Amino acid sequence: MQNFKTQIKELYTKANIEKYISYFKKESEEKEKYIAYIYITLTLFTVSFFGIFAVNPTLSTVSNLKRQYDDNSAVEKALNTKIKALNALNTEYEEITPLLKLIYSAIPTSPEIPPLTRKIEKMAQNNNLNVLRFSVGQIEIFPADKKNAPLFSFSFNLSVEGNQDDITNFMSDIINFDRAVSITAISNEVSESKNQSSNISGKVYFLK
Repeated sequence: MQNFKTQIKELYTKANIEKYISYFKKESEEKEKYIAYIYITLTLFTVSFFGIFAVNPTLSTVSNLKRQYDDNSAVEKALNTKIKALNALNTEYEEITPLLKLIYSAIPTSPEIPPLTRKIEKMAQNNNLNVLRFSVGQIEIFPADKKNAPLFSFSFNLSVEGNQDDITNFMSDIINFDRAVSITAISNEVSESKNQSSNISGKVYFLK
């Protein structure tokens, strides 16, 4: 009988111990789960918190790069437009270059008196004329006609001797040669040798 009581007591004690062990084990598992949840929550919060500071510069950089790209695109578009305009102007310039050479030859940027006198004397010689006198007047530095500024001029007086046809051809050459010349007066005389002499007055133009 005593042994039976002892066995019952041992079984009861053992059952209580197992019950307590099971309870603490279950409590320990729940505690571990709770700790795990807290750990995961803290981890996510930490990642999110520091992620904001990590991502914010990146977003700012992306925004700056986007703005720079837009600005560069606008600049590139403007440059392409300007390049097209310059190419068009260059094409037009190449087309008028021969005309510009004629213009600069007709109205140079300086008086160029010696080349002019040589050309006129050469034309007279080619038309079998004798140059009796060739003088150049004062150079106009301040034009009286402001509407034509900066177009300047100087006057000349020329006397040649020869037959009428040669003088007529010479006059035509003067009017049509590459320098801009205007004839202001012409007077003719017949010499004793029956040759005609012509006194020619005019103006020659240049830019400054």
